[in-house]
Amino acid sequence: MNAKDYGELFDNGETDIAEHLVLENAQRPELSQKQITLALPIGMIEVLDKEAQRMGESCQSLTKFWLSDKLAVR
Repeated sequence: MNAKDYGELFDNGETDIAEHLVLENAQRPELSQKQITLALPIGMIEVLDKEAQRMGESCQSLTKFWLSDKLAVR
């Protein structure tokens, strides 16, 4: 199936497309990681920590999410 076929299924009210997927052909994005050191102002770290705590996430997880979101726009 291609994207158009999946779109037609959705347009026809079918929201569970799992049975149409061929998981053996599924690909994941590059998952290898490289550790970096990032120096940030203390005030920025405090705000980041508070927001991560409010959301129930780790500071690292929230930072990766925000960076990913920002970089996806480009």
